[in-house]
Amino acid sequence: MDWKGHLPKQMEMSDMEVCVIFSNLLENAFLAASACEEGLVDVTVESVSGALTITMENNMAKAIEEKEG
Repeated sequence: MDWKGHLPKQMEMSDMEVCVIFSNLLENAFLAASACEEGLVDVTVESVSGALTITMENNMAKAIEEKEG
């Protein structure tokens, strides 16, 4: 895993809400990446105009399936 950035010291979300968000994102990313020979997960956290942005990229073994558009 490669992590870039940091969380702001002051946020309008509780620590529990932040933990739930990151727990879900990381669980999904690691699950997909673990099916690959070389599992990669990259996370970038930024504060842009006062808004928290999280970009999470991971590799995966199969193509994305689109359902109902």
